[in-house]
Amino acid sequence: MFLQEAIVKLAVRASIVAAFCLSLYMGYTHVKQTGYKEAEQKYAQIIKSYENDVNKKIDAVVMTSVVLMEQNRANNNKLNRDVQAILALTKDKPLVVVKNGECLPSEVFSDTIRVLNNRANQSMKDSQK
Repeated sequence: MFLQEAIVKLAVRASIVAAFCLSLYMGYTHVKQTGYKEAEQKYAQIIKSYENDVNKKIDAVVMTSVVLMEQNRANNNKLNRDVQAILALTKDKPLVVVKNGECLPSEVFSDTIRVLNNRANQSMKDSQK
């Protein structure tokens, strides 16, 4: 009978120790999960704010590129019209004149080159603004 009582006491103590260990483990797991959830929420907000900042910057770059494309298109159209007007002035006019046996550029050709060069320089100045 003494052996049975000892076994019962040992079983009760083992049960108590097991229950205590289980409760400690459950408490530790609960605290750990709570910490993970709080950290997850905190960093999810931080990541969301970073994503919003990046999206704002991307939108700004897109808007700037759209404006630059429109300006570039307008500048190219203006340059094309100017070059066409200059070429229309020189159409059917001589490019060279023979003087004293030498072929020299005609005054119209020289003026046209000068005007085209000035227009190209103006285009460069406008693009740098």
